[in-house]
Amino acid sequence: MSRMLCKCGEILGTSATPSPYSLSVYYEKEVISALEKNPDIRLSDFLTDWDAVNETQYGFMKRSEPVEYWYCPECRRVYETQPQIGGQWLRIYQRAEFSDITMSFEGWSRIFIFTEIDTDSLLEVSPQLRLSEYLHKHEGLLYLLSPDEKTLVAIADDTRNVQYIYTQEEPSMNA
Repeated sequence: MSRMLCKCGEILGTSATPSPYSLSVYYEKEVISALEKNPDIRLSDFLTDWDAVNETQYGFMKRSEPVEYWYCPECRRVYETQPQIGGQWLRIYQRAEFSDITMSFEGWSRIFIFTEIDTDSLLEVSPQLRLSEYLHKHEGLLYLLSPDEKTLVAIADDTRNVQYIYTQEEPSMNA
């Protein structure tokens, strides 16, 4: 069980399962690597870092340090944090308002966002659901991250319209 205080004052926690505050965020290259390693990998194995082929743990998230992601439904911030006692916020993203955005997404990288609420409910019904099936069934929003990783856009697959944007907050002295 973990708890965290959002900048807006909301208390986020993982004692309830599934947690509305827990996200898993993967770069496209991490997802592709997992599928290349095992095209039939189950979604549950991918999310829990389990290599069923070799019956061992395997970290699919390839980062310079372990990270966790938290979502605040009250203010819609997304936190990238260190998963340890006394860990810190590494990056904080805030949903931004926009109108008629005209941007080029050249050089942006795709990311995949898995909410614990969504994946847990699906796995309860279909525990053998494969990662590839999940990705195919959950097309709808394409998430793109800017080259400097300070901006995220969610684009509708069918219309290619920007649905929302997240921008990285500048670090504050209180964080």
